[in-house]
Amino acid sequence: MHYKKNYLTQALMRLDFQKLSALESDRKPKFVEDISERFPQTKAVEQRQLTVSFGTDIDTQTTKGWAWQCRAASQEKIATLTPDSLHLLYGSGAYNHYPEFR
Repeated sequence: MHYKKNYLTQALMRLDFQKLSALESDRKPKFVEDISERFPQTKAVEQRQLTVSFGTDIDTQTTKGWAWQCRAASQEKIATLTPDSLHLLYGSGAYNHYPEFR
């Protein structure tokens, strides 16, 4: 079913899963290669966690893993794969029916 008029400005789907150690390195995962036809522009982004303690001089920054951001040619569709989640973000006018999120 397609919507006759699209009232949505964005559609977001997030799928959380147990942390996958294979996604903690900067090596391109097979999933990114599998979706490259729909999302050809890929970029690896290092994820960091910043811990700040007030009242002391201790600021720590640790690496949590890598996120792979994959964009469609139109830039309106973005898939982001992290070590513990997958996000699909469709921008204005890009989402018009459910099967694409299957």
